[in-house]
Amino acid sequence: MPDGNSTVAVLLDRQLSASGYGLDPDALAGRLTEIDPSLLVEIADSLEADSGALSDAVIGTGARRTVVGLPGQRLRVADVQQAARDAGIDQFGIWPVELGTLSCRVANPEDRLAHAALMVLGSLERARAYRGSRQQNLRPERPSRAGLESLFSLPELEYRPAPTVRRDRCRASKGCRQCVDGCPHNALRIADGQVRLRKQDCTSCGICLSACPTEAINFPSAMPAEIHEQVTRLLDEDIDGADERGILFVCPNTMRNLAAREFDLSPGWLPVEVPCLGMLTVQWLLAPLRLGAGAVGLVPCIDNCRSGQIDQMRQRVSYCQALLREAWDMPEAVQIAPAGDAGLRAFLADEVAFSGYAFEDEPNCAFRYDARTDVALDVAAADDAGLDWVVRHPASPFASVRATDGCTLCGSCAAACPADALQIFHDASSEVALTFDAQRCVTCEQCLPACPESNVLHVDRTTDFALLSGGRITLHRDKVDLCERCGKPISTNKMMGRIAELLGEEHSATLNVISRFCTNCRGISS
Repeated sequence: MPDGNSTVAVLLDRQLSASGYGLDPDALAGRLTEIDPSLLVEIADSLEADSGALSDAVIGTGARRTVVGLPGQRLRVADVQQAARDAGIDQFGIWPVELGTLSCRVANPEDRLAHAALMVLGSLERARAYRGSRQQNLRPERPSRAGLESLFSLPELEYRPAPTVRRDRCRASKGCRQCVDGCPHNALRIADGQVRLRKQDCTSCGICLSACPTEAINFPSAMPAEIHEQVTRLLDEDIDGADERGILFVCPNTMRNLAAREFDLSPGWLPVEVPCLGMLTVQWLLAPLRLGAGAVGLVPCIDNCRSGQIDQMRQRVSYCQALLREAWDMPEAVQIAPAGDAGLRAFLADEVAFSGYAFEDEPNCAFRYDARTDVALDVAAADDAGLDWVVRHPASPFASVRATDGCTLCGSCAAACPADALQIFHDASSEVALTFDAQRCVTCEQCLPACPESNVLHVDRTTDFALLSGGRITLHRDKVDLCERCGKPISTNKMMGRIAELLGEEHSATLNVISRFCTNCRGISS
């Protein structure tokens, strides 16, 4: 019996040989153990058709995480989760890989075997990076596709991942609303400075996860580290596979639709399943290119997206294409599969035409929010395009902020900025400065309504790569008037000028007092 505390096992269904073009499970097991001799790989019968057989096989491995290579889409989520409970492991500790829907659609036998090995190994790395779930992360849901038996009995509940929030990282108390505003189902709200979840409204789309700038969201089975490890393994050139490889993002609904259709899959397309394509930010679309992919493809729901994110998805792809057109002269490196059976078939069968760029250093996790600037800068400069250029696009995940001469340096915008992109600094020379860091800006635009002046602060949804790579800049600077008695600061010259403008000449005596003394010294006799 293997060590259940550390082992990640692989189970292969023998029925893979009858799926699509057919896949020999013994040959696949041999390929996997050849790549990783320490890997536990077992072949079993009827894993997909018999939930009891799946439970017995998972228990037999003694592993905490199990990747299961399946011939189709007949295995219910409830059966997978019941097998996990039977084995005494995490509810999401079994990772089904639909090889029958994917790898078995690759026509060439050798390419098919290499593709299947990569798919299993990628899921293995994702399973290894999985850190588990808690009771709060479980959201019960009635199966949407129940059989005839459900007419006469209550269908067994399925559990979907639900987000939880790390309070020590969350900045809701400082005004951050990125996850709340990004949730398409209004399942998140802020109460008493904390983010609250209404589980009954949540659909487990994961959009809150990728939207959070402080990585305060825990969403088991789709965390940035899990996706990073999977994509990195899929693109590992030391493992046999297509020379030109692309990452193909799909969602569970897409997988069900693909399982019901006949198509050929190019060996270069390596699918990665995420809860919803709506969670794919610009960073998540560019990250595979940063890791060496030759292309990134999206296969959206053939039916309407449950989260209603089709327009946002297209806007983000359009932004990526604008960036890649300028940097690589290759906008097609990120694209959405066309709608309709004919267009989708052609897209899936088409070869990936570009082998990708070889970057010198690999980021620790290209999908973590704090890596988004480095990912964008590296991709932008990969073909010696330099960084002295700008992408102007409404879907830009970055922005530039400007302050006109009317700025009084009151600090209201900096106080309202939840990401500390805007800050007020006081220096030793009795000056105050409003500064801006484009890398920290999350384009929430909460600074605009906070500014008490009209038409002074401007936020431009542009990606200025020189600004991004240059660090914090000063937007506006002014001298500070000091108290004649105690020497403490009173206000900036611009602020005092604004006060004088508001008071007018009839209150010149009042202005004389407040311009010379601080609030503590104004009532003191000379």
